[in-house]
Amino acid sequence: MQYPSVLNASSGSGNDSVVAHGIVKSLNLVFGDSSMGTDIRVCIEHKTDRGWQFIVEMFGVIERDYYLFAWLSGETNYRLLDRKSIKTPITPIAEPRGLPTDLDSQPGFDYDRRNASWLTADEILSAVPPTVTVCGMLTLADWKLWDGKTDPLMQDLDLLYPANPLNEPNPDPTRWIAHFDDPKSFLDKTTHVYIEFPYRISDGFGYFFDWLKDRQASDGEVRLIFDYIN
Repeated sequence: MQYPSVLNASSGSGNDSVVAHGIVKSLNLVFGDSSMGTDIRVCIEHKTDRGWQFIVEMFGVIERDYYLFAWLSGETNYRLLDRKSIKTPITPIAEPRGLPTDLDSQPGFDYDRRNASWLTADEILSAVPPTVTVCGMLTLADWKLWDGKTDPLMQDLDLLYPANPLNEPNPDPTRWIAHFDDPKSFLDKTTHVYIEFPYRISDGFGYFFDWLKDRQASDGEVRLIFDYIN
């Protein structure tokens, strides 16, 4: 197995610098764990002889998933990038479109027009979710159990996201990452390991596609009008 990069949070040099000073401060940055985040609100309309007609308002049916939200309209790319969990933004199916001009939805809330958008079920189901490179940290114990290529969460390992371990105003995470020729020589001094791995984002929201297909089967041609609560 090829050893991945080791997180280096010290400004020193030599093997003493690989101890992950300050990493404990980042343990509360487990992805998606915070109650303060972004959620989606959705209204469903179906097409009739009289145009688009409102069916139902839904909140909480679509789980919080920043990869999904970024893919739908780019909304949460900034969160993924700020947390350093991805290196490049996810290309959305469509940039935010605002509300459709023939909107019929009558939800119990006012849309946030700053991030509102809409997509048809056909647009979503015909699009191909990307595979992205995810960045993160594993404890040394979990890293030794990791297979070196797949999503650690699929192996019940805790993946931590290297947002800003030292709580600096303008962090440069690249300076915490060091490459060494002989990783075995410093493993006894290392507490966390920086890793990268490919992640097919649809692995986290397969239920969403099934839900859309069920809506199509029951309501015909449908579209989702949505906005986000931040």
